[in-house]
Amino acid sequence: MSYPTSRPSPGTGAPFGAKSRVDAALSPSGTETGAPPSRPTGSTSPSPAVSEPTRSAAEPVTDRPAKTILSASDIGRVVDRIAHQILEKTSGAADTILLGIPTRGVPLARRLAERIHTFEGVAVPVGALDALGDLGRPRVVQLAVLVDRGHRELPIRADYVGKNIPTALAENVRVQLTETDGADEVRLLGGTR
Repeated sequence: MSYPTSRPSPGTGAPFGAKSRVDAALSPSGTETGAPPSRPTGSTSPSPAVSEPTRSAAEPVTDRPAKTILSASDIGRVVDRIAHQILEKTSGAADTILLGIPTRGVPLARRLAERIHTFEGVAVPVGALDALGDLGRPRVVQLAVLVDRGHRELPIRADYVGKNIPTALAENVRVQLTETDGADEVRLLGGTR
């Protein structure tokens, strides 16, 4: 059964008041950051005249250089593959709306919608996940992620995974997209050798 799509909500690109199935809520990675390792007990503190450099909580503590795990061309292939998987699982994207988690999930949703349109000629509405309340109760919600690093804290599993990357809790997966960061790349930061 198909539901009519009305005009988009301002600023989201998502249909306003449509009651369609939501097939992919997009996240750049399953869990973007890990907890930085704590300082071992009994460690010596610096002398009062010398202070440690200030480090933000999001900055990984590491002695290993960042490793690129997905290049721009890899990301393009992953998006194509996920688009094909969505088409297969949703009968050609019928009644499908792609909602992305701000900040990088929305550009990924737009890329997926563009690829679905290229492959099948179907225009899939795109918006931000916060528009879900405007759409009414969906029949199905499926999750797509560019990177799944495991470390589940909630009983939620991605239905579409670009790449599984086993990581340590001290490691961070940093997703960069052209639309928000000027380049496409996924890097693994942190950890120890």
